[in-house]
Amino acid sequence: MCFDGAFLQSAAILVVLHADLPFVPIKFQHFIPTDLKLVATSAQPTVRVVDTFNGIPAAKAYAKALGLGVEELTAGIFSAHPLMLMVGDDYYVRSIQRVLPDGGLVFYCAIDEALVFTLGRRADSAMVIARQAFEEVVQAIGEPQVILGCDCILRRLEMEEAGLDLEIGDLFARQRVVGFSTYGEQWNGMHVNQTFTGLALGGEDV
Repeated sequence: MCFDGAFLQSAAILVVLHADLPFVPIKFQHFIPTDLKLVATSAQPTVRVVDTFNGIPAAKAYAKALGLGVEELTAGIFSAHPLMLMVGDDYYVRSIQRVLPDGGLVFYCAIDEALVFTLGRRADSAMVIARQAFEEVVQAIGEPQVILGCDCILRRLEMEEAGLDLEIGDLFARQRVVGFSTYGEQWNGMHVNQTFTGLALGGEDV
């Protein structure tokens, strides 16, 4: 990253904003939970690895839940069928990065032992979900002046693969979204994947 004219490695920048304008956070993702559960029976949280689900190698358990063989697991499968973690009354996406030689699974974000994951699947209405989220922003603060957005790179690649990149790009432009593609998003202190998060700034007080 670049800060104050210098490029930094292994660093983070904290930005604190004060606004007199009305503002509202925004979050959306287009996955819905299935009835399939996978319990992390052994894991290595520091390196984001789940070794076993339900007592068997994690990759084997995940593939079995999808009716696939481990050799059929690809980035496309991981993208279309992420695992989801329920916190409170909402589901948060936990994306799989790759399969390890010993059958463990590496995740893109924080995991822990004994967590109960739910297999997710894509909703049929990704664009509808995005539009509804932006409409809720307008209802809350009026037409936004700008939306500072963080959109997961996996979402961007998925939109490109589905041929929706121009449509979603046009929607973002009309909603005055500025930001970048990310490798992990934050929502209320929680690390999530395959999610759009942002902060919308409105005009005059409503």
